[in-house]
Amino acid sequence: MDTACLQHRLTADERRQFEEHGCFVVRNALPPELVARLVDAVDRLEAEHRPLRDLGPAQPFNHLDCIGYDDAFLKLLEWPDEDVPLKAWLAEHLGEGAVVP
Repeated sequence: MDTACLQHRLTADERRQFEEHGCFVVRNALPPELVARLVDAVDRLEAEHRPLRDLGPAQPFNHLDCIGYDDAFLKLLEWPDEDVPLKAWLAEHLGEGAVVP
């Protein structure tokens, strides 16, 4: 194992949040421009498909296979790039075999 990944270990607070809630937020993991594109894409997807399913504003909305809907979603498949240490984090928490290099 490359010991450089150890600098990206969970903090005690992140570990506690994960154990209590099953998830935690990784702030600034995506650049603001990509987040803005994703928010816009999700808003358009929801505005287009919610009426087709006769869903009210408070009803849950789930749309499978949205990857081809907007290129912003495709960018998520390519993430992380070399600047984001997510693969090291995944390897630490899911096991080395869970992350494809």
